[in-house]
Amino acid sequence: MIELDYFTKMVLAGMMAVVIETAIDYLQYKFHTIENTVITYAASILLPDDEPLDKLSAQAVGLMGHFIMGAGAGIIIGLVLLFTGASNAYLKGMGVGAFYWLIMHRGLTSKFWVKPSANISSGPAAIEILKHILIGLLTVRFSFWLS
Repeated sequence: MIELDYFTKMVLAGMMAVVIETAIDYLQYKFHTIENTVITYAASILLPDDEPLDKLSAQAVGLMGHFIMGAGAGIIIGLVLLFTGASNAYLKGMGVGAFYWLIMHRGLTSKFWVKPSANISSGPAAIEILKHILIGLLTVRFSFWLS
């Protein structure tokens, strides 16, 4: 079996958490509780304004962007656990997930660094923050599973 280093495990754990969150998001989309999937939202950020977001290539870019964000969450959670210790790891992961939501959906990113997406709603804020908290929780869980 291949031995993975700490940060590779955290990247994989974040990406695994994003798979679960994306599945939940897709179910929300299918049951019409949100207008667009997180993949479409990510594609709208990463692609030019005139690019059609319903094309398979646009959805692939959105999915890759979402996986990159999951990998980034894994690295950040890994750093938090590395510097603060593994006690209360789930709570720390949930906190990072909530902070990620704050930055990605309500913070500087959407106002200054990333062009605003026209008429794309990710659903009620309470559900969105819970999904990001779930990403943090699952990232910690999967990191323990990979260790």
